[in-house]
Amino acid sequence: MNARQIAETVRAELDRRGVRPYRAAQMAGLPDNTFRYVLEERDTRLSKLVDVCDALDFEFYIGPRREAPASRGDAPPAVPVRDLERATRDLVRLTANAGGDPIPDDLWPVLAVRHGGGAPFAADENLPGAGPIDVVEFAAAAGGGAGAFDEAVSGRVWFRRDWLDRRGLDPVRCAVIGVRGGSMYRTLPDGCSILVDRQRTELVDEAIFVVRAEDGLAVKRARRGEGAGWAFVSEHGSRRPLPRSAVAEIVGQVVWMARALI
Repeated sequence: MNARQIAETVRAELDRRGVRPYRAAQMAGLPDNTFRYVLEERDTRLSKLVDVCDALDFEFYIGPRREAPASRGDAPPAVPVRDLERATRDLVRLTANAGGDPIPDDLWPVLAVRHGGGAPFAADENLPGAGPIDVVEFAAAAGGGAGAFDEAVSGRVWFRRDWLDRRGLDPVRCAVIGVRGGSMYRTLPDGCSILVDRQRTELVDEAIFVVRAEDGLAVKRARRGEGAGWAFVSEHGSRRPLPRSAVAEIVGQVVWMARALI
């Protein structure tokens, strides 16, 4: 489907239900403009399209073109194994490693991933044109903290060197960690992985940081208050802001994230 076909399908379903776009978004717990962006055929995020499909009980599918069977009793046509493998690989690229967005190949950040459990990581282990970043064995809470920061390396992710350079990222000063908790949903859902730049510790209004508080590490959005005051806030309305005075250390700024959609 192209953007126009998607918009027409969504509009027809909303009309069938007799629901206005903003009301459908509110009923699904989504931002008010979620459906409007799709209906206006904007270049929306893949994650937004998934939210719309979930709200309308549509199936979200990426893969080889599926032809409808001739009749209800016919079995669907078989998909060639090669096409299925390619579609599965592309779907993993789009969702698990790319933060949920379709990204052109020249902007594709991740080249390889290695998990722990095997031989120790060699100092010279590398890929041409790529920079290795350690995966730190730690769950950075998006809620109320997750204990002490454990520097043990459990894996390694190779990011494209040109992708890192364009963003001024030094792989030695970065870390990939996991997020646990729902206070930063929908930006950083529970279970996603984030790339943290430990060099960026100067607060930026509305940027997201990993911070160390009394009860451990947490992922929060920095927000400038009146005067020179700062607070760290969650996206979940029930969470109280964390004042700057309660934060012992700014571990680093979140500069990239990866999430699975299935």
